[in-house]
Formats: sequence, structure tokens, C-alpha cells
Amino acid sequence: MPMKPLYHRKTKRLPEVNPVTVCIAAVCFHEKPFDTIVCVSDMKLSQHHYSEDIATVKVREIHKDWHVMISGTFGQKRRILEEVIQTISTSPEVSQSEMEDAFIAAYQNYAKRLANEAVLAPYHKSLEEFTKSRDDLGDVLYERIWNEIQRITVGCDFLVCGFPANGKAALFSISNPSVDNPSFITHHGDLGFGVIGSGAFIAESTLYAYAQTFIDTTQATIYKTLSAKFSAETATDVGETTHLAIYRRGIKIPFQMTHIKKIKEVWENNRPHVPAEGIDAINQAMQSISGMSASEP
Repeated sequence: MPMKPLYHRKTKRLPEVNPVTVCIAAVCFHEKPFDTIVCVSDMKLSQHHYSEDIATVKVREIHKDWHVMISGTFGQKRRILEEVIQTISTSPEVSQSEMEDAFIAAYQNYAKRLANEAVLAPYHKSLEEFTKSRDDLGDVLYERIWNEIQRITVGCDFLVCGFPANGKAALFSISNPSVDNPSFITHHGDLGFGVIGSGAFIAESTLYAYAQTFIDTTQATIYKTLSAKFSAETATDVGETTHLAIYRRGIKIPFQMTHIKKIKEVWENNRPHVPAEGIDAINQAMQSISGMSASEP
């Protein structure tokens, strides 16, 4: 006879939470390529119907040479980061592969925890026990529960940057696998920058427009990443307050908000506009087209 839960509860999908933030990390050139990382983010924290702009710094140190930026459901980060830190805590040097493996394992384990709590709790089964209980549950109930489990996803993304033993900056992100990217990991090292959060599309577009690369100077990268963040403030729930930090191996250089405000003033005064010469060229083109049309039989 198929097993039934001790009490009836309609299984609900965990609420989807948009990654209401923007986090940007870019590798750049100080004394040599890949020796500096610039991290920029907003500081807004949203929960249910409330939000606060100057609420939190979204960069965390997870190892003396590694940092992580967080977007999405901020409350879910703790258990994932705790497991990652515990995994790498005994290693004086952590390679990029080791850091990626630590994050993948922690991300998967937290997804299992969510499935256990949100779907399997009424059946008093763990995910491992559930996969072996098709005969006990019956095909219909088993398939229904399995469909509910597949809908459970971790609600936060991570942008990880740091310096492995070779001293060359590394940059990658962790998120739920998708059709376009069926992996938890997305590498950003070749491109030289990575962005996560609801403002990612605008910020990425800005960095592409600026042709940001890992051979850019630290000063140029600071301006470009700040410009990307300022542009992303038009996205849903990206806060206006900005945090910026510069990392080199064993060194953190914080950036004062007063300096960021001055740079924003410069950016606002130099935002793209339509030049008079462009309007003149368009008028001439339109007159030429109108003339051609008028001369047609």
C-alpha cells in the first residue's frame, strides 16, 4: 500500500525572489595583468514589502585570498558560505578548482535541504530515502513529489574572486544551472569581468560598451565599473548607494563614499548625449532622402 503523509499539506513552491541587486567584479592591471580586482555593488537589501538602501555590504571574505559577492535571497547565503569556509579553512592556499568544487558541493547540499524542508517533510523522508521509495509511494505520488522537488531552486547567486597560489586573479560565478548554461559555474576570467543581480544586463552592456578588459589600468577599471553600477540603478530595486573595494593579493583597499560621489558627479556630467553635429548629419540625410522621394515619378 502506498505510504501517505501523517498529515495533509498541499506542497507549495518556494517563492521566487528576483536578485534585487547588482554586483560587479573586474580584473585589471596594476603592475602586471591579473594582479588587481575591483569589486562594486549597491548596498540595498529587500525583504518582502520593505527595503533599505544602506543596509549591507555584499562582499564577504571567505579566505585570506578569496572574496565573494552575493545577490538574490540574502538570507540563504549563510549556510552555503559556512560550508564553503569550513571546507577550505585548513588550506593556506586554495586553487580555483578547489574553490569551485567547494561552492558546487555547498550549493547542491543547500538545494537538498530546501527540498527536504519544503517538499519531503510531511513524508518524513530525506531526498536520498525518497529516491528509493517509488514502490512504497506509488508511481502517481512519486512523480508528483518529484515534480515539486525539481521546482525547488536556491535563491541566491555568488560572484567569487580571488588569488590562487599562482597569484593570477580568478573570477567565476555560481548559480542554478539553466538551459543556456547547464553548469553551476560560469567562468569570467577570459572576459575579465563578471556581473550578477537584477541590474546585470545593464551593467554588462555598459562594460562591453567601454570595452573593459583585464589589461585596463586600475583607475580606468574603477571608472568603468562605477559607470556600470550607476547605469544599473535604473533596474528594479538596485540601490543608489555604492560600495567599492580594490583587492590585490593580501591587500584590501577600501574606497570612500565621498570619492564615489565625486566620480558619480563626473559621470553624470559626461553621460552620452546627442551631439549637434549628429543632428545636422541626420537632417542632411533626411533632406536628401526627401529630395530623392520628391524626384521619383
